[in-house]
Amino acid sequence: RSIQYLEQAGLNAIQRHAPNEAILHLHRALELIATLPETPARAERELSLQTALGSQLMTLKGWGAPEVERAYARASALGELVGDAPRLFPALWGLWLFSWGQGDMARARVIADDLFVRAGRTDDAGVRLEAHHALWATLLIQGELMGALDHASRGFALYDAETHASLAAAYGNHDPGMCSRGFGAWTLLLLGFPERALAALRQATGLSERLGHPFNVAWGHYYAAF
Repeated sequence: RSIQYLEQAGLNAIQRHAPNEAILHLHRALELIATLPETPARAERELSLQTALGSQLMTLKGWGAPEVERAYARASALGELVGDAPRLFPALWGLWLFSWGQGDMARARVIADDLFVRAGRTDDAGVRLEAHHALWATLLIQGELMGALDHASRGFALYDAETHASLAAAYGNHDPGMCSRGFGAWTLLLLGFPERALAALRQATGLSERLGHPFNVAWGHYYAAF
């Protein structure tokens, strides 16, 4: 019961954009879960805890921090162990963003391609959106501008603010709709379309301000400064 309450306290802190508090509760829950017998139920609970922890460590430590990789690698191993495809996807996505944050684009591309294949097996628009998310960011850094723009545009077409704003808590603590417009703006600028880039940028910053999530607002300003 203590683990359950600590996990809920951590999730509540995430919703209030309080990563320090969330990490404290989630770490405590993981300490307690380590004292329990190894069962499928324990693996499933730890999978949820590690995935939530990874997202909050990204906010405080950066996407490429070693602590982030440890959390998501453990979550991925647990997801494979229990065969939980829906909860394995966010863990693998976290490993993708860690690789991207480290600048390891070869690994990031392999994981992003795998995520896209996995997303093709589901009707979940949020999962497919996040698969496009991984590819638009990776392809831009690799210089594949038309591919990056295609995935950013397809992702934004899937995006619904009311439905998908909650994805940020599990996927890098930033909104995929805002990110698709921000990366779309960068890509359009590099392709030689500054007016279209500015229009996409205004969508990105406007969305970040409306959502009000501090990390989103910071990213909106970052896109604009770039």
